[in-house]
Order: sequence, then structure tokens, then C-alpha cells
Amino acid sequence: MPADFYQKLPNGLLMLPDADQITSHKPDKRGQGCGWRAVLSLKMLTFRSSFVVVVMGLGLLAGCKPLPPSKDPALFTPEEARGARVYQVRCAECHHATSTTGKKGPGLQALTKLKSMPSGAPPSDERLIQTIRYGHGMMQGQAIGDEELQVLLAYLKTL
Repeated sequence: MPADFYQKLPNGLLMLPDADQITSHKPDKRGQGCGWRAVLSLKMLTFRSSFVVVVMGLGLLAGCKPLPPSKDPALFTPEEARGARVYQVRCAECHHATSTTGKKGPGLQALTKLKSMPSGAPPSDERLIQTIRYGHGMMQGQAIGDEELQVLLAYLKTL
């Protein structure tokens, strides 16, 4: 890399031009780049810091366990199927059922199979009922009858 191609900062960072400033590359879809970006200099990475990064990465990977799969809708009981319809009407606007990715609220995949809900509380029926009826954080409580609530709980347990 020619010396005039990058700017070296006192803290060891190298500032490289974005693609729109390099004649061999095309600009992004918007027709523009983002200016200069910082890149770590190899001098900044010592053996010790590299070792710490690798150990932390392995620790994170070891803690990542796949979630149990949701029940196949073809195998739903009549109660679970009614609960799925209640979910679509009352919950689907804000929560993904088969993902942990959030919409307006957190995704609910494996909600009852984990040690705690996104709020940190254990996923007991009592806690789920309290959250559904009275809300939590940004979630508004739902005016929901007992039968509708029971079929919804049956469906949530299939996720």
C-alpha cells in the first residue's frame, strides 16, 4: 500500500479511504461512500490482546446453543390451534413466534423452554398471565378472557 494511500493517526489507527475514493472500486448503491474509516494497525494487536479476544470469542461460541424447534403446526391439538389464531390477532403485530428477533417486542421462540423470559423473569404460567394481562415495559396489558388466555398459553408452549 503506498504511504499516501492512508493516513496514520498517533494512536496507531490507519485511516483508509472508502470505495468511492478508490478509482478501482465503484460507489455503493446510493452512489456515495462513507468517507474515511478506521482500521486497526497490526502494531496495536499484541499477543496478549489477541489471546484475550480469542478466549472471549470461544466463550461466546460455547454459550450459544441452538433453541429447541417449535412444534409443527400440523401436529397442534385443537386447543393449540385456537391459541395460534388468538396469537395472530393479539400478539403477532409485535412479536415473532418462531424467532428471537424482535419486532416492537421480543421474539417468542422457545419462550417457555428457556430459563428466563426477555424481562429476566422465569417463564411460568403465572408470570406469562401477568405479563399478558397487565403488560410489562412498553407492552400494553390485554383485556383477554380466561378461555382465550388458556389457549394462548397452550400455543406459547409450542414455540
